[in-house]
Amino acid sequence: MHSTSTIASENWEGADACPASAPVKSFDVAAINVKITINRFGDNDPFGRMYALVDDIPAIRVQEAAATVSPGLGDDPIQPLTLYAEPGDCVEMSFTNMLDDGERASIHVHGVSYSAESAGGAVGFNPDSSVAPGESTTYRVFVDDIPENEGVHYLHSHGTDFRQQVFHGLFGG
Repeated sequence: MHSTSTIASENWEGADACPASAPVKSFDVAAINVKITINRFGDNDPFGRMYALVDDIPAIRVQEAAATVSPGLGDDPIQPLTLYAEPGDCVEMSFTNMLDDGERASIHVHGVSYSAESAGGAVGFNPDSSVAPGESTTYRVFVDDIPENEGVHYLHSHGTDFRQQVFHGLFGG
């Protein structure tokens, strides 16, 4: 198993972990600040953050203004981001940091292969692949076609104070 590696193979192009023959699933994702209503009594996290598909941000803002949540989340737009891919897919995430509080943010995906440029952080001697507010980057990860890759892979930020980012909702699968 070579998940979360920077191993190159003869089938891979340069630093990209995705084989040239892999189908590509593309997503336009942003990290945003959002007041997250937690229950029907109005309890909320005014410091909430979340990943969102860019096309879903207008619906998120409508729910945020209404300060409502349905039982069981239903089709509520304010909930953890879930991206769908299959083993053998290359997942390409065009990512924009729209956080308004000066925090760097990123997307780091557990249990998949990626290059250092798509790691979503700055570990060891690897370059920092997080981005400042208003900046964008593209992360590419490969969901290896192995039985262990069936199921959900946790994703979160490795940006500025990532523990607080995750605590306030910047995570998904």
